[in-house]
Amino acid sequence: MASHAETAPSQQSEFTRTSVMAAFGAWFGFLVGPNAMIASTNSNFLAVLPGALGVGPGELTTALAISAWMVALMVPVSGRMMDRYGVRKVVIPGAILLVIAFLLFSRMTQVWHFFALQMFMAIPAAMHCSVGYAKIVSSWFDLRRGTVLGLCVALGAGVGQTVMPKLSDWMIRSYGWDGGYIGMAAIVGLI
Repeated sequence: MASHAETAPSQQSEFTRTSVMAAFGAWFGFLVGPNAMIASTNSNFLAVLPGALGVGPGELTTALAISAWMVALMVPVSGRMMDRYGVRKVVIPGAILLVIAFLLFSRMTQVWHFFALQMFMAIPAAMHCSVGYAKIVSSWFDLRRGTVLGLCVALGAGVGQTVMPKLSDWMIRSYGWDGGYIGMAAIVGLI
């Protein structure tokens, strides 16, 4: 009878070129995911959008709250779709839709556009969420899953949530709120 040490995969065997590339993909996904690109930058846009759209900040935060609830309801559906069709078939279209949403935000001229786009934004936010990237890491790593996932979250979402608010603030001050949304679209699209 073989001992556990003989039958368990070695810790080094998990770190193949392909698994490391998958981890980098997950890291980039966390870096430009909804937490970093939407949740952590909303306050910068809310500082200027009420004046641009001629409304009070309370009206805009209502749209954000509704959108957040929609995301919460859609993430389990997105996770089920990932199980059924594969992560790529959900996450990649979600990232593309996120780029489109940011570009559409840059074109809005009325408050109802903001409301409609926040409702639309819930779809890519649910599709391009951390569930997919955690699933990627989990499918490639077993013994070192916690370590790799911890690194991806800390260096991805953590860095993204630290850098993106500063970057979006700079883009808004330099190019206006519409330029800020175009910049956000470019960041997601390029990464």
